[in-house]
Amino acid sequence: MSTTPCQKFLQNILGTWEGAGAGEYPTMPNFAFGAKSEYKRVSEKTKAHFIHTSVESWKPNKKGEIGMHYENGFMKCSGTNELEWGLAHNFAGTEATVGTVNDDGTSAKFKSTGFGNVSYLTGTKRELTVDAASGKLQDEFWMSTHDTPMTHHLSVKYNRAAKL
Repeated sequence: MSTTPCQKFLQNILGTWEGAGAGEYPTMPNFAFGAKSEYKRVSEKTKAHFIHTSVESWKPNKKGEIGMHYENGFMKCSGTNELEWGLAHNFAGTEATVGTVNDDGTSAKFKSTGFGNVSYLTGTKRELTVDAASGKLQDEFWMSTHDTPMTHHLSVKYNRAAKL
């Protein structure tokens, strides 16, 4: 049985990642933050098609003290090069996205398909690019609201802290 690009991508991002990020948006001042992302199997039986995801961020130099944002969700393969990612946010909102994985399983581009309990957002985009050999993960995030078109919002450069 061959491994699909989607399955390769899930395998490549498995682990705990920590890094630093920068945020920008026309309606707020620029800001810096620390971040941790974790991508893990729920069990060995699920290794080929879905993983649990969690993200937390904090003010610089305040890890464990002053949290900024939290997300939990599940990412799953829905085709050879297709992913779905459902997220729940700490502000009681939910987000559904679909993504496309490149053929070598090192990058995925996501686009929102719907929101729950988040009336101000009209769209999001995210790109995750992983270099498993060097232990680097890049996360780029864009969003749009009723008043602001799709605009870059967050950039995080992660280093692999642990392989799961």
